[in-house]
Amino acid sequence: MRLIDFESDLMIYLNALYRQEIPFLEVIHGHGDGVLKEKLREILKTEAAISIEKNESGNDGSTTLRFKK
Repeated sequence: MRLIDFESDLMIYLNALYRQEIPFLEVIHGHGDGVLKEKLREILKTEAAISIEKNESGNDGSTTLRFKK
């Protein structure tokens, strides 16, 4: 996925998370060069209402997000 498409899709789903239309968001960014994961973490630095859940399976290729209540 291209970075610009990732950012666009992420914002759509973060808005759905904020509106509580979805209970959580699992972002599959893969391993690769880490470009998508870096962008996700950069965006989440400004999103105080979103919590990042630790992946219990140890898979670093995805990140689960929830709206803090």
